[in-house]
Amino acid sequence: MNKQAVALAADSAVTVVGSRGNKIYNAANKLFALSKWEPVGVMVYGGAEYMGIPWETVLKIYREQLAKTSFPHVEDYFNDLMKFLGENDELFGDDAQTANVLQLAMRIFNNMKGEIRARIDALIRADPSKKPGAPEITALVKDVIAENHSKVAKKELGFEMDEVHETSVRERYKDTIDEARTTVFEELPLEDSDEELLRDAVVFSLTRNTFMPDAPGVVVAGFGNRDHFPALCSAIVHGRVAGKLKREETDLYEIENENASIVVPFAQIDAVQLFVEGIDPSHIRFAMKLMAKKLDGFMHDILDALEMNDSDKAKSAGEWDKLARKCVEDFSEEARQARIRNYVLPLLDVIAVLPKDELAAVAEALVNITSLRRKVSMDAETVGGPIDVAVISKGDGLVWIHRKHYFRSELNPQFLERYFAT
Repeated sequence: MNKQAVALAADSAVTVVGSRGNKIYNAANKLFALSKWEPVGVMVYGGAEYMGIPWETVLKIYREQLAKTSFPHVEDYFNDLMKFLGENDELFGDDAQTANVLQLAMRIFNNMKGEIRARIDALIRADPSKKPGAPEITALVKDVIAENHSKVAKKELGFEMDEVHETSVRERYKDTIDEARTTVFEELPLEDSDEELLRDAVVFSLTRNTFMPDAPGVVVAGFGNRDHFPALCSAIVHGRVAGKLKREETDLYEIENENASIVVPFAQIDAVQLFVEGIDPSHIRFAMKLMAKKLDGFMHDILDALEMNDSDKAKSAGEWDKLARKCVEDFSEEARQARIRNYVLPLLDVIAVLPKDELAAVAEALVNITSLRRKVSMDAETVGGPIDVAVISKGDGLVWIHRKHYFRSELNPQFLERYFAT
């Protein structure tokens, strides 16, 4: 984004998760006009569906309902869309909510079951002559359940969630969660306390600030009728649970006089961050861990070389730990400031003055970079296919730079007549 416009770019790859494996196809639409009349667009990432309904269907039903309604600010469009996702009984009624809870519970329990199997296999590999008996398996199952429960129990209540709603979720979906547990765990030995922890693990996942890695995200960008500069709102959206929408708090990005340009990546952001900051974020994390490890080893080498009693060594090690942590934090912050100064700010200075067509070219190039990185790695090509690109400006509205269609427009004049008639 800069003061003139916002450019949105999205690839076409989507991963379909099935019982016999995953399938990637490159024909998904992720970028849409939110309104036919106002300069606002919407982009989705993560899951291809929202509560069992394709995003394209959901967003076009919303667009038809929105009609010629306009709002002062982009955040108002975003909040109205969130209200639609959280309150539409026809699309997301009780049956859809129950099915969504069952699907999440099955995923959580299958992940735990896979972890249990992996630990049992590790025990067998460690001592092939001795197969783990029932007491060992029971203890292992309890450990895995307790660990997974502890992870979500530590999370705070999600955006606009409260304890009253959490209690309502626990009561309403008890039978649904128990159905998923029975289906997944079958004959595995479970005590009443284990079943309670499993039930709570799902309830907390439905009400607290935790989301599945492929949870869908929504991005709304453009201009409200009182916005002079573009803005962007985004959030991860899990779905409607017991009548209330579970989602992240809104991230708001605005162009202002002091903040003349912004680059915001979504979903698979590593390649974009590498381009913008000059270093892969995973390498940053590795470097920080390595530095902390080397400082710790350096400390032990020094203490071993000195003639000190154990008490003094322990005291010195404690002081060293404090200094080492401070050193790593200072190094991390100074390196971050250097990246901003040498890489990020020069890039943003250029983006701030780019014309609309060049802004679109940059957005498209960043998606292409991510696609290329997946192509030349051993990872699944989860970014790929045709790239849709749109530019939204105050005067021109949403203009498509690239847009894939599954049909030829000259063979379907009735589609265009119907589209513009409404």
